[in-house]
Amino acid sequence: DIALGAIASQQSEFFSRYLDPESYLIKIYILKRLCREKELKATVDAIRYYMKELKTGTFTYIDWARGDLTRMSLAKLLGEDEKNKNKIRLDIVNGTDRRDEREKIQTYLQKKFLEEKTRIEMQLEKVLGYAAIAVTQEQKLLSQVKSLPESSVLESQGFELWPAGTGEEWTDEIGSHVFIGESQCH
Repeated sequence: DIALGAIASQQSEFFSRYLDPESYLIKIYILKRLCREKELKATVDAIRYYMKELKTGTFTYIDWARGDLTRMSLAKLLGEDEKNKNKIRLDIVNGTDRRDEREKIQTYLQKKFLEEKTRIEMQLEKVLGYAAIAVTQEQKLLSQVKSLPESSVLESQGFELWPAGTGEEWTDEIGSHVFIGESQCH
């Protein structure tokens, strides 16, 4: 419940819609143990779509930067001048210095993305391979989970419980998601 909640936080509107490959692997294994075949298939499909976007260039360095807090803050700096035109204090940092700094940030993010892109693609291929093993019905290594903690137990541990997909997310709630779905194992 906590691992799937952390993954939900990573996939909140504040970050990239895509996860690091190892997060997908954890999600796949947990969904398999909970016999949640529909979500498992959707996760594998999302990985395939992610790989397609990486290969076609649809997934950009800005999209990649949104997957990490440090990179995200740098990416946000690239769009700040346009967003805050009327508030720019050129008496503190002139336009030329501002432009030069933005170019340095952009170059840095693009370079890092290109370095990471190959690794991400290779790891996603591995995750798909492990997923193929996990989704087979004959696979017995991932034992089924028949029940999860009651919501009252999770609440007593300080977690807030809200139905998934309510459409409203708050920054201060990142990291406090928990999975409250049911195991579908019989």
